[in-house]
Amino acid sequence: MAAPETPEIPPEAAVAHDSPGRLRLKLPAQRGDTVFFARLGTELAHAPAVESVETNATTASVLIRHASDRQTLLDWAQGRDLLRPAERPFSPYPGPSSAEPDWRLVLAALIGVLAVVQLLRGQVLAPAVTLAFMAAQVARLPFVGGTDTGGEASGEGGA
Repeated sequence: MAAPETPEIPPEAAVAHDSPGRLRLKLPAQRGDTVFFARLGTELAHAPAVESVETNATTASVLIRHASDRQTLLDWAQGRDLLRPAERPFSPYPGPSSAEPDWRLVLAALIGVLAVVQLLRGQVLAPAVTLAFMAAQVARLPFVGGTDTGGEASGEGGA
């Protein structure tokens, strides 16, 4: 007996731009898949109130010119398993979306500024060098102490 086919999950599509009569979707997981984008463009062209569809596999985008609204188009495409609307709009910048600063880098910058202040005061050897090394350790810059290996030095000895 053959195993039942598992339904394929449609790719996630994020809204990159939405204005009256124009909707741009991004499907980054499908980037470069010319066959997928050709099929998607053909299918979307049959949606109600769609005037034209342009696809670009290189940029992983679909531009839909329409006389409808975004939600109607997304619901139509989702109902035909062409795509899944993303929960958040497309952002070309990966990573956290909050404005929370990286406190480690803020502290490293502050210590670095203090090192420059001490250098300008003429305190070159002890305070300036110490503060510069502290800033580098906080920021975990690789030029201080070699590469960052988690803090443990190699146990190999040589004579």
